Amino acid sequence: MAGQQVTPKQPPYRGGLNYAMDRAIEDKLRFARTTFPVKVLKVDYAKSLVNVKPLIRFRFDMSSDEEFEIKEVLELPIIFPSAKRGVARMTFPVQEGDVGLALCSDRHTEGFLASEGDSAVDSGSFTTLGTDGYLNIIGFIPEIFTGTTSTPFDQNDVVLTHGSSETRHKEDGTIISKNESGTTTILPSGEIALTNGSGYIKLLADGSVDINGFIIQTTGAASSPVSVEAPTITAQTSLTVAGTEMNEHNHSAGSYEAGGDNVTGISGDPQ
Repeated sequence: MAGQQVTPKQPPYRGGLNYAMDRAIEDKLRFARTTFPVKVLKVDYAKSLVNVKPLIRFRFDMSSDEEFEIKEVLELPIIFPSAKRGVARMTFPVQEGDVGLALCSDRHTEGFLASEGDSAVDSGSFTTLGTDGYLNIIGFIPEIFTGTTSTPFDQNDVVLTHGSSETRHKEDGTIISKNESGTTTILPSGEIALTNGSGYIKLLADGSVDINGFIIQTTGAASSPVSVEAPTITAQTSLTVAGTEMNEHNHSAGSYEAGGDNVTGISGDPQ
């Protein structure tokens, strides 16, 4: 309405005990450290330890928004997938320059990391999440990717790759290992095949062996679909050629005739 005074809308009221507590908790949690990305600076392959550089800056002073870098964190245990206290373990070739995650605890970890790791130990501190200025490190987890294009993965198989080599485990028990030159396949039936593009060897489910079509039975008997060549072939008890047994093999007299230095004619029928 013309001539009416308009009162500006006031911002919502922010104050009171609840607001103060929320701000205090929020401000405290700005300094919490649970995991953070790091780059590997040094690897101790004998002890499975790495020195790392955090890739995110930190703040320890709650009264300041200024952030600073931590140059190096020493001797983080590498966390590889394992079981049976390390008897069963899968390792990866961690190297300088790799990027991974530093995993932190909500209590001090010096006592735990110095122990055998199989029983509870005192933390030495009641402060949590490293907010007292400590990095309560548990270990280093390799590896995280930040690229925009991720490497695809199989939705059904368990696959281990390293460069041009690959091992694939299927749920039905099939295992396929291959590189650029050859493939090994183990089937649930027990058949095992080795191929390299030019030839193959198969251990068949019944125990016989197929080598490029040359079959060796479990008894040791062997057969070829084409031919077998050797400088010497020895048969201790039996040798059959075109259906005729060669052991004690004889011919009838036939029509041989002697003439000078030559012998002409043919032999008789096999007997």
